[in-house]
Amino acid sequence: MYLQRLGILENLVHQQAETIKQQSDTISNLTSKLSVLQDSIGSAFVHWGRSDCQSKDTELVYSGFVGGGHYNETGASPEFVCLPTDPKLRETTGGYDYGRMYGAEYGTNFWGQHPNPINNELPCAVCRSQRTSTTIMIPGKDTCQTGWKIEYHGYLGSSHHSHTSGSMYICVDINHQSVPGGGSRYDGGKRVVNVVAECGSLQCPPYTNGDSFSCVVCSK
Repeated sequence: MYLQRLGILENLVHQQAETIKQQSDTISNLTSKLSVLQDSIGSAFVHWGRSDCQSKDTELVYSGFVGGGHYNETGASPEFVCLPTDPKLRETTGGYDYGRMYGAEYGTNFWGQHPNPINNELPCAVCRSQRTSTTIMIPGKDTCQTGWKIEYHGYLGSSHHSHTSGSMYICVDINHQSVPGGGSRYDGGKRVVNVVAECGSLQCPPYTNGDSFSCVVCSK
């Protein structure tokens, strides 16, 4: 009888060992698939004022220079875009019904991490933050919320308040660069200046009249 019971127990132990092995294989397989999925997930952002992607686990999609509509044209697009350095354009046959794309220049020497940036062109980079699904820009902050990864921080930029054409706000890296060979000659086009607080409809405090806005790009 004891031998019979021992045999039954041995069979149970063998079955449990097989079950544990199968479960271990399943977990290993799922872990491998999860790793592949995590590597395939990412969120994209434009790194304004730099031609590279500097934060950890971030890859460069392409680099280029900033473009946009002319600051003094009423029909100009307000959007800043990151233009590639290897464009493929289509030849046109004439006419006057078209929009215009210009380069973008620093509009002041406020961007003081590098001397006298005014009239130099802005570079840019399109970056992909790996293993994240969301990227946001926060104006007025230079750090991210708890649980978020900082991609870069800097100062908020836009067109001048007196310009005919408006613009979106962009976050220009505090360690900004200029386009190599662009020079410091004024060429017109899109102009980028720092953004300051104007009290009134904007609550002061917490904001302070005339102070420049910081900014930070965060991902999660």
